[in-house]
Amino acid sequence: MDPDTSISIDSPSGSKPSRSQLKWTNDMEIAFIATMKSMQGPSTKNVPSGFTKDAYKRVAEIIKDKSSQPDLCDDIRMKNKLGALRNDWRTYVNLLAMPWPRLPNGLPTNTDDVLESYYKEQDPNARKFRAAPLRHYDELTDLFDPEHLVEQRLASESVSRPAEVPAAHGQPVPLPPHSPYESVPLQDPSSTQVHDPQHALPDTTSTPYTAHYGPPSQTAAKRPAEPTLSNQAKRILMGDPLPTEPRPYDTLRAYYGNTSQVSPVAAATSLFKATFSCMPTRQRAIVVKHFADPNLAEIFLHTDAEVREEMVKSWIIAAGHLPQLPGRPQAHRS
Repeated sequence: MDPDTSISIDSPSGSKPSRSQLKWTNDMEIAFIATMKSMQGPSTKNVPSGFTKDAYKRVAEIIKDKSSQPDLCDDIRMKNKLGALRNDWRTYVNLLAMPWPRLPNGLPTNTDDVLESYYKEQDPNARKFRAAPLRHYDELTDLFDPEHLVEQRLASESVSRPAEVPAAHGQPVPLPPHSPYESVPLQDPSSTQVHDPQHALPDTTSTPYTAHYGPPSQTAAKRPAEPTLSNQAKRILMGDPLPTEPRPYDTLRAYYGNTSQVSPVAAATSLFKATFSCMPTRQRAIVVKHFADPNLAEIFLHTDAEVREEMVKSWIIAAGHLPQLPGRPQAHRS
């Protein structure tokens, strides 16, 4: 199958002719996920998903420009597509929770008998992931359960990795508590290179089943090594060493057209972790929750380290986890 063609074909319920089925390419899915994330509102009683009918209509107009079937791009098919992606994501989450060996691409696998038993008794939809992982898994997790990324990290710091997971993606150990006023340049650079587990970098954006299940290596090899904040954030999320402080004129390009496919929230979270890794886990979690607003995430990315530090302190003080010290003015919320 063409790697740029989605396995799903969506059409309104009750449609009969095959010509009325909308075929989804990889570019269409990337644009769809990113656009739906930007249009997601708060969950309400009438709109539990956070997506209104107007949001589906707006995303349909965007997908029309990327589809060879623009006349089939309507709000009904957009809603169907979101439901299909959510169903596949839930199936894959359950599959990753199985204590099975993993293929080089991170996909859980087992003998044919075990797999067939799982498909028959647990979830027939999992059969589509027998040989290939779910595409855009990180982006779908950010869309359907963003709070899960932080909550699962806090709840699983003491959980060790399975033996088959590569050492490069091992479970990080939280740093001991340090003063949040200690800037990154004041830390001993050699402390991050010794083999002491107490100096390993805490990753506040990973989960037990997502941190080591990235895209296949052949896909990652095709991405150009650009010094953008979004690519830098992607490398941090994948467990690479911390880079130097980004230059002020570096721009954020984490939108659906960017090859790194990192959302502004994920990029801001990674940059925050790189800048303020000396903070305890609880304080980092407080700050990460402020990145739910993509506009705030972009502001955080584009300002300098001193302004970011004042923003972070004000959020932690407001949460009651850091008393305000005399002589240090509290920064205004953005």
